[in-house]
Amino acid sequence: MLNETASSNEKIYSQNQILIQEYSSNMSKFQFDKAKTIIEKSKENSKIFSLFHQALINFSNGEKNYNNLVLISQRYGSRIGDRHYESAFLAFEQVSKETSSNQRVQSQENLQDLSCLIEISSQLNQLIEFRYQMIMLYSELKDKELRHEKGSVELALKNLQDLREKYFKKEFNFLIENLISSFNLEINILVNLLNCHIALDYKLDCIKSIVAIKKINDIFNNQPVFQASKTLKENKSFIPFSKPVHRQQPQLYQWFKIYYKALLNKFSILMNDSFMKFKDINNDMKEQISLYSKLMNFTNKFLPNFTAILFDSTLIDGNNFRGNGYEVLRPHVKSDEELKCDSDLYSFVFSQPKLIKDSYEKHIKNVVALVKSDFDSKVKYHFDSGNRTSYYLCKISDYYTFIVIFEMSKQEPKTKVASMVQEIGTELNLSSVFCSFNQNLK
Repeated sequence: MLNETASSNEKIYSQNQILIQEYSSNMSKFQFDKAKTIIEKSKENSKIFSLFHQALINFSNGEKNYNNLVLISQRYGSRIGDRHYESAFLAFEQVSKETSSNQRVQSQENLQDLSCLIEISSQLNQLIEFRYQMIMLYSELKDKELRHEKGSVELALKNLQDLREKYFKKEFNFLIENLISSFNLEINILVNLLNCHIALDYKLDCIKSIVAIKKINDIFNNQPVFQASKTLKENKSFIPFSKPVHRQQPQLYQWFKIYYKALLNKFSILMNDSFMKFKDINNDMKEQISLYSKLMNFTNKFLPNFTAILFDSTLIDGNNFRGNGYEVLRPHVKSDEELKCDSDLYSFVFSQPKLIKDSYEKHIKNVVALVKSDFDSKVKYHFDSGNRTSYYLCKISDYYTFIVIFEMSKQEPKTKVASMVQEIGTELNLSSVFCSFNQNLK
């Protein structure tokens, strides 16, 4: 009988090692080396250990399903709930109860490990509560936005900040620090998306939207979890916010990206509308002059000299030019001193799609030279016979220049260039913006 019990404990111990090792390899929840000591010392508490083991499995399954829960929450009348989270919550509660009663008969050596189990169980239950609150937030945001409820985005932002204050202000056990990091990443992205939404839809504030856009891009471009260093096939369990591989893409990641592209589209229209209003400034445009002044002050402080807004159609095959908005880039040309000097004119460049290094180096010298040159009018068309590339430029203001890059085999008449620019604008769903830019070419 004793042998059977020992064998059962060894099996549970082995299973839990695999579970926690899987967590560790997937950025997720527990650090294997640090958790191993507690696991080994807990063998004698087989009932508690089994409960904790099952609670971890249910919590893991809940996390894998979290993205689907967010998607389901967007549907009208959907139930906010998940059996894995619910089972994990009850199991963690039972772990705390059983561990507390067993502490009275435990040796001093095991008390610290059992206390750690109580602490982790309690904190994971708080995080399950947080997950439910987040799902409700996504659901309410979608529901109220569909009804065009005034202040819905501001309320969502306030609720999100309240959740962060409630659940993340305290110290967490070091064993779940990776999990906290991934939750904080989700909050940071959503906070900046909501800030950008508020700036664009309610305050019509170009400056705040630029700041929010840059913060979102910094997260997307710099966070390791967004890099395609591993494929989904190489990992046995789901990685939150993993980079899409082939056509597999976590729903929450898709949701963020779609939301972001929609905001970028709004930003392009707002920015264009703002500048177009300054063509014929008169005494009745004090509000617009104030916005223009603020934008220029922001430009002087953060975007010295020139800022280019690039649409590079050469990076897309044939007529399959799709997508809205921009990627915000910092210059990365450092090898050539002349290019480095030129690229220093740009604090960052708005670009659609994101320019790869070869493309950046190919175009940046031309772009800078053209932007610095004097325009006969607000628009300019330039054909570079060396790389068979055409550049269509429209000076939106003293600081912003809109540029469309496309391949052409020869110098074309302005009418054809204008037609191509309009076609690109149509495919980008930015016809209203492009129309005002290319009309002077005809």
